[in-house]
Amino acid sequence: MKNFKKYQALLFLAASGWLPTPTMAQDSYLCISEAMGGVAYDSSTRKWEGTKFKNSNEKIILVKKNGVWKLKNFGSTFEKDCGKMNEFGTFRCNILFGEFLFNSKTKRFLKSFVAGYVDGEDNNDNTPAVMAGTCSPL
Repeated sequence: MKNFKKYQALLFLAASGWLPTPTMAQDSYLCISEAMGGVAYDSSTRKWEGTKFKNSNEKIILVKKNGVWKLKNFGSTFEKDCGKMNEFGTFRCNILFGEFLFNSKTKRFLKSFVAGYVDGEDNNDNTPAVMAGTCSPL
């Protein structure tokens, strides 16, 4: 099933003009989430608790264009410029209400969402979360 998703992503990339060429093979990745967790409000105890979230299997495309890494959610046309990778092979990208971190050596990423909770609303409409996953070179 994981290979099917990768092939599905490659078809999307070809159709959208993002198909990697041999010269940029190490400069493009398909990242897929594998685990999610965070905090959620338990209305029966009226407390916030650490929790495991259902994995969303989110797909993220990373591509290096003109020396700048770009982040794009699979299926979206919006690209976020993330800057350059540091000498350790990692980069951080500020995203809306969070951060995306990537390590090209381990091929692992973290994506955070830190809105909610501090706003004082005790519900699960906006819960802080962390997503972890791995990336495959395209």
